[in-house]
Amino acid sequence: ENDEVCSKKLLHSLSYNVVMGVIFGMIMIGTLANCIGRRKGSILTASLMAFGALGLSAGSLFFANDAQLLFRSMSVLLFVFGVGVGGEYPLSASSASERAMTTLQRKIEREENERQKTLEEQAYVDLGQHQKEDKNSELY
Repeated sequence: ENDEVCSKKLLHSLSYNVVMGVIFGMIMIGTLANCIGRRKGSILTASLMAFGALGLSAGSLFFANDAQLLFRSMSVLLFVFGVGVGGEYPLSASSASERAMTTLQRKIEREENERQKTLEEQAYVDLGQHQKEDKNSELY
């Protein structure tokens, strides 16, 4: 006897839709963020994740008596949630990369400034030595 309310295909769609959403989000939101900016892209991904999470919670309350409708709505909402999660990957990666480059740039600038100071100090010392030698040679 088959007591299944939802087919295996419908059950597997939950997992597949999350993965498809993540991949779709990586590509689409990553590309879109190049046009609208990383901050707006991050707001978009957070909004999609919040909408998906709230929708999943609401769906489990409102569709608890209809298993097929529950799984269909969860499948769609998990896709939306996955798009938000996937969109966050390229945004956070580029943000981290930028921060690392800024830190590296500051380190390089600091080292360059230290080298410049050392060269200037050495030049003053050398100049001072030459002036002492010139004064000493005038005495003799």
